[in-house]
This record gives sequence, C-alpha cells and structure tokens, in this order.
Amino acid sequence: MLKIPEKTIQRLIIYRKILNDLRYFGETNLFSTKLAKIAGYSPVQVRSDLMVIGYQGSPARGYDIDNLETSIGSFIDAPKGEGIAIVGVGKLGKSMLEYCYWKCPNLSSIELFDVDSKLIGTEVEGIKIHHIDDIEMILSQGNIRVAIITVPPENAQDVAGRLILAGIKGILNYTPVRLKVPEDVFVEEMDMIVPLEKVSFYARQS
Repeated sequence: MLKIPEKTIQRLIIYRKILNDLRYFGETNLFSTKLAKIAGYSPVQVRSDLMVIGYQGSPARGYDIDNLETSIGSFIDAPKGEGIAIVGVGKLGKSMLEYCYWKCPNLSSIELFDVDSKLIGTEVEGIKIHHIDDIEMILSQGNIRVAIITVPPENAQDVAGRLILAGIKGILNYTPVRLKVPEDVFVEEMDMIVPLEKVSFYARQS
C-alpha cells in the first residue's frame, strides 16, 4: 500500500472542512487559487495534494465543491464509519465527546470509559459510561480502532497499554505524557501547553 505523508492527510482534512463551510454558504465551485488562499498553502501544493486522490478540476469552473468533498471523504474515511473510545469522562472528555458527536462526519459509534464510581453506568449524550476494566471486552465486540485519552498524566501510559491490548491503532493523547507505543500504533500528542507558549511568544513580538 502506498504510504501517504502525514502532512498530506492533514491538508486534505483541512480542505474538506473549508469545502464544507463554503457549501454551507451556498458556493458550488472554486479554483485551486481560492482554496489555497483560504487554507494558507500554495495553489501548486493544493493541486499536488488533490492529485493524490485522483481528483482534477475543470479549467473553466475549477473544482465542484460537492464532488471534491465526497472524493476527499472517500479517500480518508473508513468505508463503514469510524468508531472511537474516550477514556476519561471529565470536563475535557465530555467536551471531546460533544465535539465529535456533532462535528465528526464519519463517526459511527462512541464508547466511554472512566474509573469514577459516580460516573459508571450514567450517560452522556445518551452514551453509557463503562468502567475501564471492561475496556478490552467492550472494544473487542466492535470495530473501534481510535481512542482519545483525557485522564490524569500518571494514568496515561497504563490506559494506552490497555487500549493497545484491546486493538486500538490510533491514539489522540490529551495528556502531557509522551506515550510509549508499538510502531504500528499512531499517536497524536495534544499537549496544549506547547501551542499556548508558542502563541504567547509571538504575541509578545508584535
């Protein structure tokens, strides 16, 4: 299978979001120059990325927004939808649940896990919260390969290990701990301190 660079996938996801916004406001076509300007890339980069998915626009009308959005979705989305597990149903976990519930276009199912006895058995957005000890049993019954970790830092590595044993292949890590995982597991570290400090630095330069 052809390995697609991570940055290419990231840009395609950004393009789809832009296309979705434009479609919402009634636009039907756009050229690579406009898409590039909104996304913050060059037209050459946009055209190169879209060649990866085999999509070409019309010289006269540019890209058909509906068709391009569908083509990107067909390339990056799981055919039967993507299921996710969220471990840690505190304030951040609930925020992630609500965002995914309303914003993820290809979401098929969500499973919630925690260790707080007051939360176990309750529901958020109609989804039952399970104890983390049941994680392997529950995830083995579905087709969930992606998880979001929003637990205290001292529990992050243990949670990651449990998720990997349960078949998880992609982790979005919202803790400051750098997770140690096998090579076949993709981890996106979401330590919010790094971008905050970077923004603060550049804010002081202006």
